[in-house]
Amino acid sequence: MSDQYTTQFQAGLGMIEECRLFLELWEDGDTVQVLENKVLEAGVLPNVTARRVRNLIAEMWAPRFFVNDAQPARDLKNILEYLNREAISQFITLFTARAQLIYHDFITQVYWPIYESGRSVISRDEAKSFILEALDEGKMQKRWSESTIHRVTGYLIGAAVDFGFLMKASRSTYEITPPSIHPKLALYLAYTLHFEGLSDSHVLAHRDWKLWGMNENDVLRQLQYLGRDGHFIIQGSVELVRFSWTYKNREELLNAITR
Repeated sequence: MSDQYTTQFQAGLGMIEECRLFLELWEDGDTVQVLENKVLEAGVLPNVTARRVRNLIAEMWAPRFFVNDAQPARDLKNILEYLNREAISQFITLFTARAQLIYHDFITQVYWPIYESGRSVISRDEAKSFILEALDEGKMQKRWSESTIHRVTGYLIGAAVDFGFLMKASRSTYEITPPSIHPKLALYLAYTLHFEGLSDSHVLAHRDWKLWGMNENDVLRQLQYLGRDGHFIIQGSVELVRFSWTYKNREELLNAITR
């Protein structure tokens, strides 16, 4: 994840349906250019120009799915047909937030704190204030213009709407519709963090859980629930937790998710 905020969201926001279509056409080993050609030849986006297709793939899809030797693309392609739309959306949410730090921080630092304060709506002005504060903190490579700030404010809100976190209430306010993490994504996230070499306590405390408003106790309860199906055995508490991991590699994990 880059430590700089960018404007890449302008390419396509949530892009859930496009991501699914691209994954169905993509084969392991395909480059971005190969995928672009496949999409254009297949005509799966008939009302979209060739330039726009290339922009969607290079600027939005690739940063989400081509990182770490295209591991996100391989993982999601292998389980795609076993996921419902909600689960697909949440997997794409995770990969998007990892690719776009500005979105990750907006959801974890603005969206969930507002919800946890007891409020049910969020305004465009609050998203804009978040961007202005980030500018003052030097999180962008250079100072953004007012028009860029306005556009990116819309991108943040638009992506949150696409991913089911918000629903339009009025011209400038949005109803908070907080999603609960899908069990298959929770299983995937826990195991992939473990495969990255994180300790059991660091798995519980990882920042990505906060995309679903979860603290360490929430994560522990979720994983204990999944443990009833034999995915792992958990002993101890948040302060001293120990996992017995059932699946030894990614292939075993993905097979479990498809069941």
